[in-house]
Amino acid sequence: MKKWIALLSAATLFASMTVSAAPSPSAAAVVASNAYTAEGFANAADGQLAAARGLSAGEYYNNAVVSAPGVENAMPVGQGGKIMINGVVTNMTASLAKADKATAEGAKAQAGALGGTLLNVVKVSFPGVNYHTATINFYLKGLANGAKVVVKQLVNGVWVDVEVVEVREDHVVLNLTSAGAVAFVQQKKKKKTVEALRVVKTECGAWYSRAMGGCTFINRQRRKENGFIDKRRGEDI
Repeated sequence: MKKWIALLSAATLFASMTVSAAPSPSAAAVVASNAYTAEGFANAADGQLAAARGLSAGEYYNNAVVSAPGVENAMPVGQGGKIMINGVVTNMTASLAKADKATAEGAKAQAGALGGTLLNVVKVSFPGVNYHTATINFYLKGLANGAKVVVKQLVNGVWVDVEVVEVREDHVVLNLTSAGAVAFVQQKKKKKTVEALRVVKTECGAWYSRAMGGCTFINRQRRKENGFIDKRRGEDI
């Protein structure tokens, strides 16, 4: 019995020594963890991953980028997964990150050259994914249906054109062949000039349209399609 008690005491002493040997978190680590929590992160690890991508807690957890350096009224851009890799739908998600100032300035220059407005520029990557073409549905909050959007991507230091598959309300679908910063540029739709549709009648009674710097005869079918009326005869012509 005494031997058993002695062994038990030794085991208890060893356990207490092991526990006391475990290092406690430093004051700096505790402060850092509390700082990330105050910013909305679940833990310090998430906060550090977000910081590496330049994202806030809201951006990190929603895989979105709401702003870019020097870009006024930037349109939030997000990506919700289910990208198509080489034509096959997957459960993969494109990872978004904030562009740096130099990249944003380059994107603004591209928008200016296109005569459009830079909506936003974001870095896009596909960790661990081998692909030839990735079809990605980007969420652009506030984008109007039918908007004219041109997309450029920075690849190896050069801005190249990106194939736009579809533009609809709040969404732009792209075909990307590589990772890199993607700039969304909205262009104004060209308005049809009134002069190109105006019809005049000459002394001989023939109908013409003023277009391409000259007058071209409009045949009867064309006049009827445009709803022009011959007032002399009181009927569609």
